Amino acid sequence: MSSLAGGVNYNFRIPGHEHDLVVAGGEGAWITTTSGLRMLDFFSAFGARAFPHGCRPYEVAVATGARVMSGSLPSAAIEHAAATLIRLFPHHSTVRFCTSGTEAVQLAIRLARAATGRTRIMRFNEHYHGHLDALLGGTYSPSTYPDPAVLPDDPRATEGSPPEQVTTQNYLARWNNIDDVDSFFRAYGDSVAAVLLEPYPINAGAVAPAPGFLERIRQHCNRHNAVLIFDEIITGIRAGFGGWQATSSVRPDITLLGKMLGGGAVPVSAVLTSDAIFRLCADHRVVHGGTLNGSPLAAAAITRTIELLQAPGALSMDSLHRAGKDLLTSIHNHIQREDLKVIVTGLPAAFWIKPIGRPISARTALLRRHLLAAGVLPAAPTRIYTTAGMTENDIAEGAQRILTALRAFSQNPYAETSGGTRART
Repeated sequence: MSSLAGGVNYNFRIPGHEHDLVVAGGEGAWITTTSGLRMLDFFSAFGARAFPHGCRPYEVAVATGARVMSGSLPSAAIEHAAATLIRLFPHHSTVRFCTSGTEAVQLAIRLARAATGRTRIMRFNEHYHGHLDALLGGTYSPSTYPDPAVLPDDPRATEGSPPEQVTTQNYLARWNNIDDVDSFFRAYGDSVAAVLLEPYPINAGAVAPAPGFLERIRQHCNRHNAVLIFDEIITGIRAGFGGWQATSSVRPDITLLGKMLGGGAVPVSAVLTSDAIFRLCADHRVVHGGTLNGSPLAAAAITRTIELLQAPGALSMDSLHRAGKDLLTSIHNHIQREDLKVIVTGLPAAFWIKPIGRPISARTALLRRHLLAAGVLPAAPTRIYTTAGMTENDIAEGAQRILTALRAFSQNPYAETSGGTRART
């Protein structure tokens, strides 16, 4: 019996009940479990892992960073890491480091509220911004709009999280609905401290922003003096240097980075903004604390991760994206050729495989079971994250195993699911 509560360290794994998936080791693109399974790791630490398991150049840098245990004291190493991020995001000028995405979101919200003198945050349906009480749960409903509705079957609205924090501190709108945004700002724009969103919402199904949607939000924020926050915890490094926003003409007031920022083994996040906004922290008007914020370990992980991704070779950003493109192309071609009952959405290095038809939840759970049975470990529920350093054989094997799962699913997409995981070896 596990001494971990529920057998896991995060509740978003519990619905799968995959408790035989206990990791024993990893090498390259593969992990092994204590029950003897060998699986292709497309979970990739929820997208935080940049490199193969056992990546020596990364391991050595992290081990060196761990030699000085000075916590959040300023260091030359973290100053270097901060300067590196500003070069990648040159429209920002100042950085603060945290140890998780949730902490970064909390700091961004405090800064926005202090800068505007307002309290309410506008966010979008199904975008995920960590497990803060005020941001966890709630869904769009015409009957409560613009306030979020807290429904009995909301998987993120659990006991211990006061529902009034969600309903009184947030506004919630539909993604890609410009009419919603226009009408909302006409009625409530002067009460908004910040608009918080994933510019490319991987957590919400990887549905790209519609043309002009982010531009319209930027215009409204400018008009109403609201702070625009891009949560690029997932996409900030994974989508490319400069984040997903580098592909857009829209620049946020605050950018949040995390996950792959630390390469996969070190928890670190960052808040990037202007000198004017961060003056609120420097003047002690906004509190920001953290025992290990900006530690030498974090600095070493950030610096080495970006160095390796920028250098040519097997561990480069090009390698990471090429692996994703090759895998995505193979899957997409077979979906069309074989009329498989799924669609694929997202970016090359972060995409979803989604079942067609309803009920969505049950069919998604079934698809995940087939992926696991084929020896593929996706992120919840059916997300695929590739990494740098994946070989051609890894991609070919991954495509074959995923296709095995998709074919089995498509033969009977309404079959009942059963517990347990039996992966190919």
